[in-house]
Amino acid sequence: MAAPVLAYENFGHSETQRVERGGGVRWTIKDGIVYDVPALLANVARMAEEARAREPAP
Repeated sequence: MAAPVLAYENFGHSETQRVERGGGVRWTIKDGIVYDVPALLANVARMAEEARAREPAP
């Protein structure tokens, strides 16, 4: 049995035919736990900022 062939004809916006970014990933699942991606990214940004404040740059 042959592998199915996937045809991608229209990737872009219906009027401009250009690829456009949408809103990104809203939710993700890891080990059965659902994560709110924007909140997760905000937490990581906050933790990085706190770490930078604790340790001055060389």
